[in-house]
Amino acid sequence: MDDLVERFRAEAVERFERIRELSVDDTLGDDRYEAIREEAHKLKGAAGMLGFSELKERAAELEDLVRLGPDSASALGVAVARMHDALPA
Repeated sequence: MDDLVERFRAEAVERFERIRELSVDDTLGDDRYEAIREEAHKLKGAAGMLGFSELKERAAELEDLVRLGPDSASALGVAVARMHDALPA
């Protein structure tokens, strides 16, 4: 189980970094919101399976937020920061 958790931690950081990069890269236009949603959805599922409930909640919040597309831009930074705070150490 420890190996699985360690792999998850590494994967969570990688997914978070993709989310963070997408959240500031406006060159993708509206497509970036769907890409962020997909990453958040995957992270939410894995976090839930392994019992990282706070990270699961933060990923779910982000997933719901970016469904608003460009209307979520003003709140995106805060949601990403909250997710960062929930990453497993």
